[in-house]
Amino acid sequence: MSSGMGALALTQDPDRVESKFVAPLYTSSKAAVTMLTTQYAKALPDIRINAADPGYTATDRFGPVRQ
Repeated sequence: MSSGMGALALTQDPDRVESKFVAPLYTSSKAAVTMLTTQYAKALPDIRINAADPGYTATDRFGPVRQ
């Protein structure tokens, strides 16, 4: 499971919600998942490799989903 929170472009864009959070361990782990996904996809071209971003999800860390 990946996240926009691990995308360098999204976390630097002040118009994106991803730029509002400071969560170094979470964001770096999600960036690592994205990189591993792209590297496995290159290394194994006959296998479909994918990572999904479910969008904002209510959790104990980030609270309820905001409308």
